Amino acid sequence: MKNKLLILMPLAMMFGITSCSRSYKIDKTDFSLIPYNGKETLVFKSTENKFDTIFLKGFEQYSAGSDPLAFFPDKHEIYRLKSIVSDPNYDRYLNGKSIIELTAGQDETIIWFDILMKESRFYGKYIYSKTEFDSVPISSLNIDSKTYDDVKFLNQMAHMNKGTIIRKDFIGV
Repeated sequence: MKNKLLILMPLAMMFGITSCSRSYKIDKTDFSLIPYNGKETLVFKSTENKFDTIFLKGFEQYSAGSDPLAFFPDKHEIYRLKSIVSDPNYDRYLNGKSIIELTAGQDETIIWFDILMKESRFYGKYIYSKTEFDSVPISSLNIDSKTYDDVKFLNQMAHMNKGTIIRKDFIGV
């Protein structure tokens, strides 16, 4: 009996310790928040007739720990859209950037936007919860006599006037 206890005690302790971490998954319906297939080319045209391009290079899916110092950190599923974008500081393209990222949170999915490129006005990441993103109204936008009816305007930091537009077949500012 004593031998069985010596074997069961460490097993019970290991089970107790390892079960302390949680694994958060992105809800299957939330994948539709990314309006791209992953292989498109996005062309941006400014009001000054300058062009820029983002080349979408597919999706990457992985899990990451929430606390790098924890022995058994919570794992959050991440789904990101990889791209090649123009460097805002030099005349070159940067590979491996992520323009949209979904992260499984404790309560709901988090959506990250990181649209940083030459001549852009949306600098840095902006984070929405799924509830916040769903509350952004869908609008219409006319560009070169074509009307887009599935546009969401994402406001930037408070001191900027312009917004970024996210839509499926994007041609925009």
